[in-house]
Amino acid sequence: MYLNTLPTSEDIRDYQFSSLKECTIKQEEAISRFIDSLDLVDNDGEEKEEKLKPSLTFNPVNQHFYKCLEHRAFNRNTDLPELDDMIASYLKPEEELFENNKAVDDLPKYFEIKESKFILLIIL
Repeated sequence: MYLNTLPTSEDIRDYQFSSLKECTIKQEEAISRFIDSLDLVDNDGEEKEEKLKPSLTFNPVNQHFYKCLEHRAFNRNTDLPELDDMIASYLKPEEELFENNKAVDDLPKYFEIKESKFILLIIL
């Protein structure tokens, strides 16, 4: 059974954000090249082949949940299993899209890029 909480009018929040900075034409062009470079259709050969096949990529959250559910059913007093390498590979971007990608290398020229540290919580 899946529980999906539907939003109601009480869930609407009026957040005030500061205005975004206007971008320059050079920044727009850099982002456009970056987006175009991440195209998932391989145009190298005569036939176009899609790099990401959604029919072969399963929902990583559901996969890990059912793996943990099965583990808990058969091994009641042991720790839950770690995230499987196959499932973790779904969460990582394709390395070949970013290797030797000139559009990615050009972004720091036009934008200030900072490292962000965040916490990923997985609740089972």
